[in-house]
Amino acid sequence: MLNNDDFLKQLGSLCGDIEELYIEPKYSYGHGLLTTFDRPAPLLRSLTIGRVSMYPDERLPQMFAGSTPKLERLTLRGYVRWPDNAFSDLTHLCLHDQFQHARPSLAEFLDFLDASPRLEQLVLVDAGPTVWNAQDAEIVGGRVVSLPRLKCLDIGYWDSVRSVMEFLSHMDISDSAALNVWSRSCTVGSSGNFLKSILPPDLRRLGPLRSLTTIRVTSRTHMQGLPGTRGMGNGDENIHVLSAHNGTLQLLGDFNVPEAFPTILDRFDLTHMQTLTLSSGEALRLSESQWKRVLSSVPRLRTLTVLPATSSLLLPLLDHSEQASPAAHLLCPELGSITVMDGRESTIPLLVRLAAQRLRQGRPLQKLCVVGDARSEIAALDGDAQMQLLGCVTEVEYKERVADAVRAESPQWPSAAYIWARGASQVSV
Repeated sequence: MLNNDDFLKQLGSLCGDIEELYIEPKYSYGHGLLTTFDRPAPLLRSLTIGRVSMYPDERLPQMFAGSTPKLERLTLRGYVRWPDNAFSDLTHLCLHDQFQHARPSLAEFLDFLDASPRLEQLVLVDAGPTVWNAQDAEIVGGRVVSLPRLKCLDIGYWDSVRSVMEFLSHMDISDSAALNVWSRSCTVGSSGNFLKSILPPDLRRLGPLRSLTTIRVTSRTHMQGLPGTRGMGNGDENIHVLSAHNGTLQLLGDFNVPEAFPTILDRFDLTHMQTLTLSSGEALRLSESQWKRVLSSVPRLRTLTVLPATSSLLLPLLDHSEQASPAAHLLCPELGSITVMDGRESTIPLLVRLAAQRLRQGRPLQKLCVVGDARSEIAALDGDAQMQLLGCVTEVEYKERVADAVRAESPQWPSAAYIWARGASQVSV
């Protein structure tokens, strides 16, 4: 039927009435099917072209005589250029699975985005500007594209994390937007450098990364069984994720924590941060001096979760002067809740000492949660220790599994774009 000229003419005659169109240009009739829609589409609001067969021609032919004045939602798979189609003033844009060799330059891509200042959702999955190069960056210079209405920016599976950084350095998005970046580990290089590689020099225009109140770092091992993360650590989905929204920064994957934390401390304003969660075996590699630097950077911290934890974390929290009144140099004076893994002999005595000291200094802990370590032969929180802690802490809790301890803090992830990109479900943007 799609090879029938009479049918195609009849189809083309409907252009003026179409409000939403989803089309898959398959096989030999694909190009002809697209060009059938050769008349203006004054009512078209949503257009999805899901290219199935990857032919060398990456250009989208002219459709609707280049006239789609009310088009707001555009989804293109495979097509890299559309020179004869004036796609502008969009609110939702999704590009995915583009050919690497034919993608537009950064300057060209910024021109395209600049024509749609009303964008609310931008999804770029293995798509977007060409791989970063110095010449392109020099041409663009300090140009910035402002998208004040943007609610969500998704960047996934880019072959170059440097390209992510370069692209973000030219974006201006509001505090209320969500930013999701994910990359396969094989393209990241050193996992500790993932953050350093994708963060532009100036973060002031990236609203989701300003005024953070919560940072959560979760390894692949500790993600297993958490809501919304099933399968993220399996096979080719060994990925690194940065997800930022509403004051919360999520880092998911096997990060080299001793390398990643200096970047966090140097690049983000942490003066308003209230919650820090580090659920990774990499926590064991942070020394006492490194923890002291971390804790010194978060004066308003109220909730601290570290799985597993060691004395290197707890020692900096102690006031070794043992003054009865709150010491001026006391780290994290507002700290009210601690969750740690009980895997070493020194953990519980240090917790008892810390809880008693904070009580004497008028800074009592409100909640203490101890998580069992199945790999450790050290006994779980016993009755005597629990009684000592209850004398100093309002609530003492024991949990057997890491997942139980961090489930309430499960990340705002995966994004709809990530689910869709993995093929778990089809999401219309």
